[in-house]
Amino acid sequence: MVNPVIYKSGIVYFKIDSDKVTLTDAIELTRDIKEMVQMHHASIVVGDTRNMLSEYPPEVDRIFIELFKSLPNHVDKYVAICHNAVTKLETNYIFKQVGVEDRFKAFVIEDEQEAKNFSGLKTLEFK
Repeated sequence: MVNPVIYKSGIVYFKIDSDKVTLTDAIELTRDIKEMVQMHHASIVVGDTRNMLSEYPPEVDRIFIELFKSLPNHVDKYVAICHNAVTKLETNYIFKQVGVEDRFKAFVIEDEQEAKNFSGLKTLEFK
């Protein structure tokens, strides 16, 4: 289950509520994110993927990598909230491979203040 993408004052936010993300879920979610970013010229994307564990097809990673490559330059920050240090490292490694590590960064709940500083958002919710 994927929550709908929400837009609020320059921010596109989404949350993945399930550890079972299908390829169809990933395709629909990334399409919605791209549409919201374009429609509202959003500068920040926040993705809460803490519930997304390793129980998904490898194609899902490729869908998200394509999303990271295709987001326009007006997206200044992409904040990924991960469930543990391993997925944080893996996600930051993907960002580096894609060449967006200066604008995109993964965090875990212990990094809440660092994520707020990185994103410039005072109300970024990790709870």
